[in-house]
Amino acid sequence: MNNAVFTINEVGSTVSGVVIEFDKHIGLGKIKLDDNRILDFHTINIEDGTRGIDAGAKISGEIFFHPRGRYEIKKIEKI
Repeated sequence: MNNAVFTINEVGSTVSGVVIEFDKHIGLGKIKLDDNRILDFHTINIEDGTRGIDAGAKISGEIFFHPRGRYEIKKIEKI
């Protein structure tokens, strides 16, 4: 579980970081932001439609509040 502190004021903010893990079988991964916080993501939020991304890829994306009660990243693009 991610225990980094995010606030509702950050929703919609563009952030950048590096993919630190991605499980292609379940479609879930983690991104370490430039400020060292970690956000989860789902494969459907990768913008290029590939549904896959390698660990180590530098990305940008947008913070959003998931309906299940956690912050995640969407609109993920490789940079």
